Amino acid sequence: MLTSELVTNAVRYTDGMLTVLIATAGRSLAVAVSDNGADGVNRLSCDPAERPDLMDEHGRGLLLLASLAGQWGVTPSAHGKTVWFRLP
Repeated sequence: MLTSELVTNAVRYTDGMLTVLIATAGRSLAVAVSDNGADGVNRLSCDPAERPDLMDEHGRGLLLLASLAGQWGVTPSAHGKTVWFRLP
C-alpha cells in the first residue's frame, strides 16, 4: 500500500519517468521512488492536525506513510527527488 501511494504521487504530480527501488536486508524492507519532480513533498499533509476532511478524495497518502513506515524521508537530487521508506 505504501509503495502504491508513492508511485501514485509520482505519476500524478510529475510528467516524466519514475524509478522504483525495493531492497531487503534481513527482515527489513526499503522502498524508494525517484521522479523528475522539482517540487518537494508537503510534509504538512503528514501532520494529524492537517488531516483531510472525511469526504475529501485525496490527501491521505503521506499521512499513511508517516503513520505506518518505521522511517521515511525525501532526498532531493539534481534531476528531481526520491521519496523513500523503511519497514522493520
